[in-house]
Amino acid sequence: MIDRLDIHAFADRELSPEEMARLQHEIQASPDAARELEVIQSLKVCLAGKLEAPTDASLWRGCVGRLNEIDRARKAEQFVGKYAWAICGALFLAILGGGILNHYRGPSVGMGTIASEISSMTPMSSMPLSQPEQLRGSRIVIDPRKVIRAAYLDQPSGRTYRFRMNDAIGIVDVLLIPNVSGIDGVQEIGDGMSVGRANGLNCVTWQDGGGVVIVAGEQDPQQLRDFARSLYR
Repeated sequence: MIDRLDIHAFADRELSPEEMARLQHEIQASPDAARELEVIQSLKVCLAGKLEAPTDASLWRGCVGRLNEIDRARKAEQFVGKYAWAICGALFLAILGGGILNHYRGPSVGMGTIASEISSMTPMSSMPLSQPEQLRGSRIVIDPRKVIRAAYLDQPSGRTYRFRMNDAIGIVDVLLIPNVSGIDGVQEIGDGMSVGRANGLNCVTWQDGGGVVIVAGEQDPQQLRDFARSLYR
């Protein structure tokens, strides 16, 4: 399963040449991904043909201010419209579903729930960190120099973060989910960690700072476990 974040990044040519080549091969092999890419590219072409350069600078500033107000209102209501960023001309990720943390109000959450709803997270236009530091009371340290992309989802129970990181072992996703006591459908492997699978990827998860942390990737569980330990400094 190809991550929608990757498809949008591919369409916007935000990836390295190696990642572009890898994703092109995967998209060509997936009819669903190919259709998704075709829709994104069609929308980009449509916008390019319809939008005109503003002739009145004050009018344009007013439009930008209004669009920013719309964006803040959407965030406050915890939903992001599918085409909100496209209206601004930047074409961000289309949001497909409801809130991931609506399912996190109980003491634990299933790995299947995480796998099915993780793609509804909103990409972040700027990094929340400027240097290696702890995030939201968690004891792990995120190094922004290794972060390729970041995404989040806000709900009353807290903000979930997702960081896609490029480490020595390759591409790894790190998820921080607040106010969850555990993950169902995983197997304990010692040291307070458990292993499972989501979206065809291996996952290592453990409790931290009142929530859980998940490290996911194509690497074997031992490599992910070693990477997880490296997050503590």
